[in-house]
Amino acid sequence: MAAAKMEAESFVHVINIHVTTQQHLHLLTVEEYKRRKHDDYQKKSTLIIIILAILICISLFTALFFYLKARNETYDDLTTAEQDLLIITESYPTQFIVYGDEIDFDSSIDVTYIDSISEEKFTIPSEYRYQLIIINDLDNSLELSINDWQLLSELTKSEKKRNLFYLGNKEFEIIKSLEITDEITAFEDGDLSIGFVHEDDLLITVYGTYIENADYSLTEVLLHEQAYGIKMSNS
Repeated sequence: MAAAKMEAESFVHVINIHVTTQQHLHLLTVEEYKRRKHDDYQKKSTLIIIILAILICISLFTALFFYLKARNETYDDLTTAEQDLLIITESYPTQFIVYGDEIDFDSSIDVTYIDSISEEKFTIPSEYRYQLIIINDLDNSLELSINDWQLLSELTKSEKKRNLFYLGNKEFEIIKSLEITDEITAFEDGDLSIGFVHEDDLLITVYGTYIENADYSLTEVLLHEQAYGIKMSNS
């Protein structure tokens, strides 16, 4: 009788173990299902984010492409003088410093007139990319010392963002003696200017920008020389 009772209890224990094991396996299966579902959700979310990022990038590049295309078409429709003005006032803001008589520049050009030559007057403000120094001596009345010219020479040679133009002809021999570049030769008859313009790593001597009895605008040719140097330095 006792043996039969023990056998029955052992059988019940085995059944309990089996049931418990099945329940545990069932719980593991549910947890695994939840984990896999969570992983799938994360993968789908990541994929959606990547797709959205790609679509946003495509949209931005497309908008930029059409903007630049429209801008270039507008730029190409401008005259040379208008293009030069746009370069100097917007693309590469340039400070103009004039020593001598006033020059009738467009109102959009920022011109500073000075009454003496000193180094601190030629510091390029942070809001400007370039500087053009103009010595306007068309009436040959300015009196510049050799020290003035040496300073102007050093300022021009030492800073690629700074160019120099002399208008007149009285000071040419002094300018030639400074050897600002190796290309200084001689004025031709009627020349009323000499310029020193940086074109990338080169400092170029520019003759004939302005001549006697010129039938073109002084301001336009000065702007063009400056804009051309900028374009050559940034092409």
